[in-house]
Amino acid sequence: MLFPSLENPIKYIIYKKPLAIKIYILEEKMEKRKLLFSTISFAITVTFFMFISQKVFCAPPENLPIWRVQFKLRTANVKDAGTDDDIKVELNNKHTNWIDYARDDFERNDTFTYDLVLDNVKFLSNITQIKITKTGSDAWCLRSFELLVNGKTIYFQDFGSSGRWIGDGHPSVYTVDYATLRNNNYWKNYTLPSIPMLITRAEIESRIEAIIGNYIHGTPLYWGHLHGRGVEAWKKNGKTLHFDLDLALEVKYWFDPEVDIDFDLNISCTNGKIVLGTSNFDADVDWDWFTDIVTLSIVNLVSDKMAKKLTSSLQTFSYTNNTGLPICPNITVKDNGDIQFSF
Repeated sequence: MLFPSLENPIKYIIYKKPLAIKIYILEEKMEKRKLLFSTISFAITVTFFMFISQKVFCAPPENLPIWRVQFKLRTANVKDAGTDDDIKVELNNKHTNWIDYARDDFERNDTFTYDLVLDNVKFLSNITQIKITKTGSDAWCLRSFELLVNGKTIYFQDFGSSGRWIGDGHPSVYTVDYATLRNNNYWKNYTLPSIPMLITRAEIESRIEAIIGNYIHGTPLYWGHLHGRGVEAWKKNGKTLHFDLDLALEVKYWFDPEVDIDFDLNISCTNGKIVLGTSNFDADVDWDWFTDIVTLSIVNLVSDKMAKKLTSSLQTFSYTNNTGLPICPNITVKDNGDIQFSF
């Protein structure tokens, strides 16, 4: 061995070197460490910003499936901001949704989240616009609106405390076009949530209310003679909910009779897709003999069409299992009216 009496010859050499040389070597090592740390920090920073860039600028795929769309509207808190006029929302040229719930919609300083019907809205690519239209001459001041897809915000716009007036001397239509939608940060950052394993009774009631409210627009029917909520559901059995709707029928030159509509909502599964269907559809009208003559044919016609429309609209509910395989979950209607899925 070259240094038989020493365990570490390198230490011996460094120890024997003059102090100036030792300091130089130490400083050189420190500079190398600084350079190494700077390189690592730079690499981490670049990686971080690459990750952030992917999160911010990587838009969701256009073929992303849609099982629920909601629209949150906030009326401004300024004088005469509310309106009693009809309002519709269109998400593409083949989609129209008249917003009408069994409540005082669009009142001053009111904030409410509505479900939208899914006719011709199956994938994200089907949302090409947000078009808000108000009919009539009663101006409405909109503070903000928010579009939610599958329970998550995908677009939001706030006009500030003064709001944006729609109608009565102002444009009656407000439109967000395709490019503006997809350049919004909410859209860019959107990620698909997990498919729900629980559908609450409140959600089902809201979605039925959206379908019926959209359907009765332009008919003699309207929400009225409410006994609690306009749409109420409760458990009938382990696979069925029973629904009760409180409506009224406009009859000229006479009182408007109460129209009580009942039906069953049956939950089943085919090839991994949850199927919602109706049965036992019944319309009961509170009338006297005179009203009977005037309204019988109208009610029968409207209720028959409503049953068909409700059935067809329910087919757009595209709840499926998480695996993407044709495997049906266990379906249980809970005592509180919630629908539970399990595998």
